[in-house]
Amino acid sequence: MLFRSVLQQLLGEQPDFAYDEASEKAKQIGGHRFFVASGGNVKIIASPVHDECEVEVTRDGEPQTLALQDAECRFRVTVEQQDNGWAKLTFIPQVFHGPNQLRYVADQEWRFEDSQRVETFFDQRFSLILGPGETIVIAGDAPEGRRLGHLFFTGQGLRASQDGEFEAMPVERLLIVRLTGTGDQNLP
Repeated sequence: MLFRSVLQQLLGEQPDFAYDEASEKAKQIGGHRFFVASGGNVKIIASPVHDECEVEVTRDGEPQTLALQDAECRFRVTVEQQDNGWAKLTFIPQVFHGPNQLRYVADQEWRFEDSQRVETFFDQRFSLILGPGETIVIAGDAPEGRRLGHLFFTGQGLRASQDGEFEAMPVERLLIVRLTGTGDQNLP
């Protein structure tokens, strides 16, 4: 029952605090809303900045461990309108890391941009097709360690204790996506 009320809060109401009676600890529920037009894309921040982290990846068929500093996990999400109000969403995981520097980037034209390095994990991308009003919940179940899913969906957070001090607490994140509507609901 707790999950349903949390989901309702994130989708409709302002996030607030839920109380877990079993462990007698308050859990903070937070959320952000994004609106993306068909044909557009958005970068969704999926984690806080990790001062230092390592992630195991496979490149050219070989396992590698990437050591990253100031790393922030994001999903690049593109939206394509389908027939009858449906939409295809494509999620590409990316990790922005290192210092911000002026870099030459390609967009509609070549330009300079102040940004971090970006590791894009095309082999981990996935697509979903949603109908109007449908909701998906994306979470990671990667074991603790140096897995990309663990980096995106778990970590450490801070909470205020009863004496006003801050203490570390484990954090699990969900990505909840709801298709609220498309421009033309009456396509043939």
